[in-house]
Amino acid sequence: MDGARCVSAVSLLLLLVVVVTATAGEYCVMFDEIVVYQDKNSQGEAAFRCPLTDCVVYAVPRDQEDICYVTDALDACCPTGVRCVNDVENPRDLAECPYKEKTYREDQRIDGTYFECKKCVCKEGFDGTLDGPWCKRQTCEYSLAHTASELRGCAPVFREGDNCCAFRFHCPSADDSVVRHSETTTEDEGGQCSFGDHRLNTCDELLVGTNGCVKCRCDVPPFITCTHRADPACE
Repeated sequence: MDGARCVSAVSLLLLLVVVVTATAGEYCVMFDEIVVYQDKNSQGEAAFRCPLTDCVVYAVPRDQEDICYVTDALDACCPTGVRCVNDVENPRDLAECPYKEKTYREDQRIDGTYFECKKCVCKEGFDGTLDGPWCKRQTCEYSLAHTASELRGCAPVFREGDNCCAFRFHCPSADDSVVRHSETTTEDEGGQCSFGDHRLNTCDELLVGTNGCVKCRCDVPPFITCTHRADPACE
């Protein structure tokens, strides 16, 4: 199992046992650097707190940026090393991968693919697309970082232009307001979204707060989808 998921299957099983036996009040157990916690605001639900992946930092030799680069692999959580194209001890013909006005060398991670929800590494046969064996689709794991009630009742918020994972969730708030774009209800057509006390028809919007940074829409009922505007004022 990928280490970036934070826990092994055995660890997860043991941690779930801890969750079941947790009592009211603040409760925290450390197991292999994974924390199961329950505080007074969780309404009895437990959640996981995972440490960040600790990667070795590989540095390209100074003044050799044109011939040396950091290598990576599709199944690796961290960079795998440094390679120089003038390595006389291991001479080889390296594949080159031109993508968006930049050329990458074999085993070098290709930039600009995260927003397409893919990790891509330069490989022999690269054809300029992100659909070959040189790319792997990223997975979005929410169940560890969020409680079950949050996943059920809150809406995922995506950064504008990001086609991959939500970076946070928005839960119903008194500051939410609905902007109607439909004159009649679409409830009979199965076209309503439910969010807190609000009922939105298809194409209606939900404004979050007053700064306009997050806007949600009822595009695919019964769930709303929220977007965080790409604006320095919203960071």
